[in-house]
Amino acid sequence: MKNAIIAAALLLPTLALAQSEPVFHMLPEPDFQQSLNSAMIPMQPKDAFLGVPACGIVDAKTFRAYNLPEAVNALKPCLDGVSARYAVLLKDDRGVVATVKNGRGAILGIVITAGTTNRVGNSMVRDLNYAISQRGGQLLGFKAVIRGENDPLPVIPSLAQEAVDRCMLPMVIRTIESGDDFIKFYGGCLRQAPELKVEQLASWKGHQLGVMILTDNEGPAAEGINGVVTVTGAKGPVSVELVAYPKTVVMP
Repeated sequence: MKNAIIAAALLLPTLALAQSEPVFHMLPEPDFQQSLNSAMIPMQPKDAFLGVPACGIVDAKTFRAYNLPEAVNALKPCLDGVSARYAVLLKDDRGVVATVKNGRGAILGIVITAGTTNRVGNSMVRDLNYAISQRGGQLLGFKAVIRGENDPLPVIPSLAQEAVDRCMLPMVIRTIESGDDFIKFYGGCLRQAPELKVEQLASWKGHQLGVMILTDNEGPAAEGINGVVTVTGAKGPVSVELVAYPKTVVMP
């Protein structure tokens, strides 16, 4: 009996050591491809318009085609809904979406301006670009592009520059601070240019140095008028943006 007690005492340290040693379990090797696929799922673009009730308009059929000002206004509720979904301010307006082949004049369409996001890694631009591409690059019948609010605006020279140059007098300095000022001093130059076929001029609401032109031209001839003309003002060169509308469209 005494020998059994001594043997048990000698085994206790060994048992305690065995219980303190860590136990290792063999885990299956991770599936790298599955992990990669799971990580890529959030990066796949989605249609930003789907599920936004006001965006049903982008796929709706209409009895009459929109003109550009109508399309811009009709799209606003949809963009408000997309803004709320992604927490990014979106605004749309008419703007340059492409240049005419000869580099003079611009094609106008819908320019969507995206403000800064308050969510890290916001996917709005990716999803919105995808949504537009799914509709052939157009919304409501017009080419649409997305720009950041701090992106530089494209400066496309207008074919009307030649008509303006013919009227500028080097020794005469005029104050040009608005579209109305430009029309006052240079509107006659545009009306007298036979290639422009100007029917009516008006200041462009919401654009301090913008002028809308109603022209008897159509297609590329009208698009060539779109763009910027530069005149000499009292404080130096002044750039005025021109936007042309064919006679088949009522100016806003």
